[in-house]
Amino acid sequence: MSESRDRLPAFGQDRTASPVASAARRRLRARPALLALTALLSVVAAHAHEFRMGATLTYAENFSRTSYTPTAQDAKVADVDAAYIQTKQLAPNWTLIAALEGNAEYVSEFSALNRLSAGARATVRHKFGLGPMVPVLDAGVALTSVNFRESGRSGWRTEGFATLSQRLTESWRVAATANWESFTASHAPFDTHARRVGLETTYDVTETWQFGAGASRLHGQLVANAAWSVWSQAIGGALGPTIQQYYTSIPWEVSNTFGSGWVAYRVDCRADFWWAQLTARVSDSTSIPLRFESVKVINHVGVRYDSAFWSLGVLHRF
Repeated sequence: MSESRDRLPAFGQDRTASPVASAARRRLRARPALLALTALLSVVAAHAHEFRMGATLTYAENFSRTSYTPTAQDAKVADVDAAYIQTKQLAPNWTLIAALEGNAEYVSEFSALNRLSAGARATVRHKFGLGPMVPVLDAGVALTSVNFRESGRSGWRTEGFATLSQRLTESWRVAATANWESFTASHAPFDTHARRVGLETTYDVTETWQFGAGASRLHGQLVANAAWSVWSQAIGGALGPTIQQYYTSIPWEVSNTFGSGWVAYRVDCRADFWWAQLTARVSDSTSIPLRFESVKVINHVGVRYDSAFWSLGVLHRF
């Protein structure tokens, strides 16, 4: 599931910045990166290429990322992904991988969160030697345009990432990951910046079944939501002076995304992710993953937001 989900308020307005100024700033920030990525993609000759598609159905517990459990909103989410990938050998043990990616997401209960996204990704891969058992380093950048039906959450996502992987046996692979992400949205509550590090592993149980698991920690900002009955207490002081002082200092707006009067706001936080996945290989080009993911967020003043995601997908490589 995506870490930033963005939209437009039906009443009220951004408490911290002009939407016009934010939109102009977003375009100015995104344009140089987009031009650079486009130029890089044009360099990649069709040495090898493939097309991938996937579809996923997810049941999300506390999809609203709400701290007060009685008001938490669950959701059913459908995703369709597509990617066109080209690779070019730059030198012995060095490969450039370029991809054009697209995604469509449908949220059955909350249509304001329906979204379309498209972007480009470039990765440089280095193998530290020959053969399948040597360490492999992937590092790259990505730029994605994300457009929600609730347009205040729409914007540009820029990423930098690195993965160092090692196959310990023919069946067992481990990897360390690092990711930096910035999302520049139309409205200030949805502008987020975060860094994330993690560990993951996969194990081929049989030729058909693969098990994977991983854990990671994020430091930075995420978007949370609250019913007005809860938010009014937070900013009014009913939940204590510490919460009042913090919640009145952060960007927020009335979005109505999860119901009348619901508020979206940005929090500084730490988030812990862990996941487990069982994948069935139907053929050399088709697989079916079943995945569970837990996300536990604690914001700057100790308020918790716990979510869980169950998903079933199908992936095909053409």
